[in-house]
Amino acid sequence: MKTLLIDSNYHVLTAANGQEALDIYEQQADNIAMVVSDMVMPVMGGVDLYQNLMGRWPEVKMLIITGHPVNEQDQTSLESGNVHWLQKPFSAGVFNAAVHGFLHK
Repeated sequence: MKTLLIDSNYHVLTAANGQEALDIYEQQADNIAMVVSDMVMPVMGGVDLYQNLMGRWPEVKMLIITGHPVNEQDQTSLESGNVHWLQKPFSAGVFNAAVHGFLHK
């Protein structure tokens, strides 16, 4: 995904887990247009990351990638804000279209 984003001329910051992503966002919130995250990550998962971000930056845009079905509790949490998700597997074209459409809506 990083390569796809770079190939589309996006500047990309990466994190090894949800907590690291939150730390990066805290430092660079004004420079980040969207967060792309997996649903399942070590330390802090995608839903917890989103809830933490929403608590401080309600305008945050987040695209969550998952290979697991989104359970009802997580879906309810995610529907409260500006978040979309993609179900794995997906093509590069689907990913690029989702990112572009979400950023430019």
